[in-house]
Parts: sequence; C-alpha cells; structure tokens
Amino acid sequence: MKKSILRVTAITMGAMLLSGAAAGDVRVCAAAETEKQEEISNNLPICEPGEIELTYAGYDSWLSNYSYADGLPVWNEFEKRTGVKVNYEVYPYSDWESAVQVRLASGESLPDITQIPPAFTNTGVMKYAEDGVIIPLDDLIDEYAPNIKHLLETDPYFASMMYAPDGHIYSVMDVMYPINEYVPVSISIRKDWLDKLGLKEPATYDEWIEVLTAFATQDPNGNGIQDEIPFLNHDLEGAVGIFGTGAGFPYTATNDNRYAYDEEGNASFLFATPEMKENLEFLNQLYEKGLIYKELDAKNDVLESYIAQDVVGAYCGQPVDWLSRADSLASDACPDVNYVMIAPPADKDGNRNISMRFPTGTYYGITSACKNPEAAIRWIDYVGYSKEGNILKDYGIEGETFTYDEDGNPQFTDYIMHNPDGYSPHDACRTVGAAPAILVFDTPVNFLQKYEGSVVEECANALAPNMVDAQPMMLPSAEENNVYNSIWPDLETYYKEALYKFISGAESLDNFDEYLQTLDDIGLQDILDIKTAQYARYKEATGK
Repeated sequence: MKKSILRVTAITMGAMLLSGAAAGDVRVCAAAETEKQEEISNNLPICEPGEIELTYAGYDSWLSNYSYADGLPVWNEFEKRTGVKVNYEVYPYSDWESAVQVRLASGESLPDITQIPPAFTNTGVMKYAEDGVIIPLDDLIDEYAPNIKHLLETDPYFASMMYAPDGHIYSVMDVMYPINEYVPVSISIRKDWLDKLGLKEPATYDEWIEVLTAFATQDPNGNGIQDEIPFLNHDLEGAVGIFGTGAGFPYTATNDNRYAYDEEGNASFLFATPEMKENLEFLNQLYEKGLIYKELDAKNDVLESYIAQDVVGAYCGQPVDWLSRADSLASDACPDVNYVMIAPPADKDGNRNISMRFPTGTYYGITSACKNPEAAIRWIDYVGYSKEGNILKDYGIEGETFTYDEDGNPQFTDYIMHNPDGYSPHDACRTVGAAPAILVFDTPVNFLQKYEGSVVEECANALAPNMVDAQPMMLPSAEENNVYNSIWPDLETYYKEALYKFISGAESLDNFDEYLQTLDDIGLQDILDIKTAQYARYKEATGK
C-alpha cells in the first residue's frame, strides 16, 4: 500500500526529534521544533477579569460573517483564561492596510497591539520602529514572554527572521513554515473536464493552449452554451510567477520568492529576466485567444461566483482556502465537479519546481501608546506561541469542535470534519474563531488531521517532489529599509502595471527592453543589493 507523504512526514519529524536532524536542514529542524512545544508556565491569569483592556488592530477573519469583533468563542476563551479584555478593531483584508497605515502615520488613535502593514512582508517593521510608533521588545520578551524566548533560543530559523540587523527585536511574527511543504501554491484545474474531453493534464505551454482552447470550445460543462471561462485569474502577479516555470524560472515566483540567488548569493529579480519575456508572450497568446478572463486581476468573490456557476476551468492559488472550497462551491451546479492541483508548466529541461509559500506572514508590534506593554507581550506570548494557546487556536472549543482521545491527543469532532453547513474543515474552525488570521502558528499534526484523505492531501502528496524551499524573510537594517521604501512602491506599481499591459496587448512586447531599462532607472539594482545583503545575513545566522 502506498503511504501518504503527509502522514509519513509527520512520523519522520517525530523520529528526527529523537535522533537529531541534519545540522544544515534548518527548516526541517524548525518544523520539528513546533511539534514538540514544551509545557511552559504561562502564569495565568495575567490580571483579574477585565482589569486590563487592550486594543488590537489588523485584518479580520478569512471567513466572511465571522468577525473577531463579534466575540467568537475561541477569543472569548482567551479573555477568560488571561483576564485581559481585547477590543478587536479589525477590517476586511482589502481595507486594512490603508486603515491601519493612516492610524500609525498620524500617531493618533493608536491601538495597543497592531499588525504591521503591509501584509505578508516585513518592510514596515523598521519604518515604524524608527518612527517610534512601535517599541523594542527585547527586554519585554526576556522577562515576560517565556514561549517566545524559548523559540529564539532553540529555533535558528525563527530567530533569523526575528532579530533586526542592529540586534534588537521590534516585532513578533506569524509562524507558517512548519506546514509549507504541504501547502503548494500552483494551478487548480477541472479534472472532470479533462476526462470528459479525453485530455491529459497540461505540462507545457503548448499543452496549456490546447487544453484551454478545448475548454473554451467543446462545452465541457455540458449546458449547450459556450460560457466556460478557461482560466480565471484573481492574482495577476501570482499567476505570472507560477506560469514562469514554463519559460525557465527556477521555481514559481510567488510572494517574495520573486528573487533568485546564484552560487555567490547575488540576487536577481525574476520578473526582469529574458525568461520573463517568453512567459509574457505565452500569457498574451492566451489573452488574445480569449482563454483568460477579460479582467486579469479579478477579485476573490468574482472567482468564487464563477466557480459556483460551473464555468471556471482553471485558476491559481493554494489548496487550503481554494482547492478545499472549490468543489463545494460548484457542487450544486455539477455534483461530479473535481478540481485538482497540478504542477506549473515545464521548461525545456522538465523543471516544474514550486516554491514553498513565505515562511512567515504578518508581523505584529506593541505601540508607543500602550500603557500596559507587559500585559500586551504576555497576551501575545500566550495566544501566539504557547502550547495551550495553540491548541485553542488550532482546535477550538473542547467538547464542541474537538475532544481528547484516550492518549490525550486532540481529535476534531464531526462539526469540523463533516460540518453540517458544508464548510471545509479549515473554514469550520473559523466559525468559532480557530484557524485564525491573528498570531498564526501552523502545526503539521493539526493540519494533517483536517485534510487526511482529502483532495488537499492528494495534491500535497502529488506535488511534494516539486516543492523547494522559500526564500527567507530577513528584517532590513534601518538604512536598507529607508532605501527600500523609497524605491519599492514605485517599482512595484510600475512592473505590475506593465504586466497587465503586456498580457492584454495594450503594450507591445517589442518594448520589453524599455521595461527592463525603466526598472533599472527606478532603482532595481539598489533593491537587489539589499536582497543580496539580507541573504548573506541569513546564511550567517543559520550556519548555512
């Protein structure tokens, strides 16, 4: 019998803890470390019930209609355990950056604890530290945060992304890397449509054109109308980065993995390479043939709506929030719907490497307006990094969403695994406030329990041979941060607009060299110098 990679990996990590992993494999050691979280005294409650109030600002739950501001059970339980009442000033993800940036820039109405914009990057940390908006956390962690302190001392990967180049800590971060080998970001496609039309899964640019043309012209949803959308994109940069392997990208260029490093550690920007031009030529072909939805950067709700209408042939994304949700969205219109995730296109050498998603997500700081920083760091430490806190965040409410088995291990109830409202296990957790968007700390055992035997597990097993490590997210120095923030916003705006124009045909690819020159003129080399220096610090910090 073929064993699941996911289950075997979990067992292997347990064995590594006993025998010791290879010294150079920092990421695997770090992932293993999260599975053996030690019981550390948290000295609860932090205060008498309601004696201390804190405000938290950031983005809301990933599941609409279940807001942290409404008092979800998990967060009510955190208040009960800690005694600290937290007022959640949360915003929809699409709005939160601008809303929080305004507050942090003005210095008025500062929350006590804040997610640090922009999301899924650390580029705001040093800016707000330099401005005095967020405070240093070194002494607070040393005295009041035993769980964070333990991780800093035992997990070099974690520590490498927490310390600023000046040796101080100004923020804490989401911990996402322990499950990244199970969360490929690639392309989902209607396997049932492929089977109906007698097609194999596309593996090259030419095969993708063949398959998407068939989706557009051969009525795979069987309603007698040519209403199929062969490919619908809801993240333009992400799709460009994923399809880039077909032109020779060393791996999918998603998130901050849009950079590559040579043997000497010098950074290059994958979107400014000859391979990028070939990638854009392919995507422009799809657009001109009507094989891509006309709105190249559609919103998530547009994608969900069309999936539910049984018209979307393929899209890019990750399995947890999309693949696990897509079949249920389309099942009313097509009971036999079957989305699967496949590897990105192969280049001439057969490379189809998928870069693992970013190792961390959003960063969090305590602001200068906080009158109880000791309570704030104790709350962060317990909620974000303690074993007890992570069980509550991972599993929810005992007796409702999980129970303990005879060996003392938490097991999900049917409310999570067979949700009466049709939610996937991940989304079912979110209805009570678990699987949160606050102080994320992903753990493999919890993840594997939710997805064993599911399409998410199937795709993770199938794509495991294609997965390669993500690039580390090192904090910039103050000087690097100033240079980066003076260049990157204009650079990012320009290249994203250029991608849209090249793919849609509004700009001829004959002007690609001008595009490269403009990137240089804006300051791309300065960004690459910063990335090169950060990569060198990462290798030094982790002994790689």
